[in-house]
Amino acid sequence: MQLEALHATGSVEERLGLKTHKLRKQREKILKTRLSSDSFIDRVIDKMVSSDFIMKCITWPTGIAFLGGLEAGNIVVEKHEISHAMIPEAFDGFKILHLSDHHFACMKGQVENIAKVIDGLEYDLVLITGDYMHKYYEPVSLALDELEKLYPLLKAPALTILGNHDSLDIVEGMETIGYKVLLNEAWKVSKGDASIFVAGVDDPYYFESDDIAAASDNIPKDTFSILLTHSPENYIEAEHQGFDFLLAGHTHGGQFCLPGGYAPLHHGRCPRSMNKGLWRYGELTGYTSRGCGTVSIAARLNCKPEVAVHCLTK
Repeated sequence: MQLEALHATGSVEERLGLKTHKLRKQREKILKTRLSSDSFIDRVIDKMVSSDFIMKCITWPTGIAFLGGLEAGNIVVEKHEISHAMIPEAFDGFKILHLSDHHFACMKGQVENIAKVIDGLEYDLVLITGDYMHKYYEPVSLALDELEKLYPLLKAPALTILGNHDSLDIVEGMETIGYKVLLNEAWKVSKGDASIFVAGVDDPYYFESDDIAAASDNIPKDTFSILLTHSPENYIEAEHQGFDFLLAGHTHGGQFCLPGGYAPLHHGRCPRSMNKGLWRYGELTGYTSRGCGTVSIAARLNCKPEVAVHCLTK
């Protein structure tokens, strides 16, 4: 298998310098706009009704935090077959390991938990859909140290994107480790003369810095293409741009769910059917991961963390 970047060539420093400069301006604009548009009272109220505040108020007094902590360490493997007429014969049976939403600083021992479940898995490519950091302004080293421990455990190349918790400052460190970070860019994945394409966009949820048109610009028509996006909310444009398979995370599947898996809180600006698992929109097949980690509190309820293996079939 061969990987070929469809974006501009050059040194890592040159490419990241151009890309991150543009994205940083967009992200800083959003941060300033949101911080300046809300009054102090508005921000206090927003904090009080946020999922972080609600989860802590409910879970700590009731003891759910302890029980949920046990579930948070119990990563399960979800396996799916993805069938599409455009999948080349050479990629029939091609397996993708999908990881998402680590938030490493929120919960210790996550790399060890992941290692236990992926050790016996077979896969040809690793795709990761963002949120390595727990808090946007924390030192990037907290996530990079864990990503460096994870990388040697992966048995295939890893294409990744950023999430709404991830600072652009983490990109260079991730690329140095060996991860390929897609910043509104695409890669060609080839086996012999046959190819599929993987595009990845920046965060659509908070920073709104995703650019699907730019990411797909160099992808030929009538080929099988996969879009990595942190949140599934840009599904309409993804389908419009002709993507066949969308991988996302962000929602954690709700993280704290009622019996049966219903999530009272979900953070995607999309239909609830896209909150977790497989879904369809027009010609687009999507998958939203519940994620490997946790946010705000190292606990889950009726919503086990996951890694997923997607097997492409002709």
